[in-house]
Amino acid sequence: MAKKLMKIAASVLLIGAGILLLYLFRLQVPRHIVNFATVLGLVAGIALIAAGLFFPFILKGIVALWQLKIGKVILIGALVFAVAGAGAFGGILGSIFAAQSRTATDQSTLLVLGCQIRGSTPSRMLSDRINAAYDYLSEHPDAVAVLCGGQGADEDLSEGQCIYNILTEKGIDPARLYIESTSTTTDENIKHALAIIEKNNLSKEVAVATNDFHQKRARMICARYGLDAYAVNAKTQAYLAPVYYTREVFGVIKESV
Repeated sequence: MAKKLMKIAASVLLIGAGILLLYLFRLQVPRHIVNFATVLGLVAGIALIAAGLFFPFILKGIVALWQLKIGKVILIGALVFAVAGAGAFGGILGSIFAAQSRTATDQSTLLVLGCQIRGSTPSRMLSDRINAAYDYLSEHPDAVAVLCGGQGADEDLSEGQCIYNILTEKGIDPARLYIESTSTTTDENIKHALAIIEKNNLSKEVAVATNDFHQKRARMICARYGLDAYAVNAKTQAYLAPVYYTREVFGVIKESV
């Protein structure tokens, strides 16, 4: 009886975890946030639900496989791989959170990294970055900012210009702002910003206004271009966090290789 209850409990936990993943990652689809992480989360959710529904059969298969010499090798190898993968994922995720805590203090150069705009309206994430940049510039009146981001095919103006328009509307002196309007990626944001920094003899110890999950990778790219980066965190909305933190783990891996 106890074994039967344990099997039922395991099935329920697996199905519950799968439904939770489907819910968290399905939230992004109506908002047109469909990327590798979204698909991975949805597939993982479906897999967990299937594992829960067929748990007794899967368990029988594992027990039968364990009876074979090659089966033991396969199962132990799979376990080692899963534990190592989970450990690596957790370690990188931890480093992403750690990067957020290296916050800017009195850096005189601020980089505002670009993000999608729709027409001429900034996305929620870009709005959050702009607000974080505004707060920093207001608190540090001697700081200047490089506003990054080119113009996509579905954008009416460059992201850098969009950031400039909103910051000046909020009262930031235009003389404190430099527009970078040719980049299309985070790497290009920072690479092209570096050219502006060097041309205008700005400090290479920089504050970076971007979403909290993005700080780790931004700092890695800054280091590659000789910039010492500190975080000005734009908080990520809770409903967006699962997708973007998952995606960022793989972004950090890609940046590391």
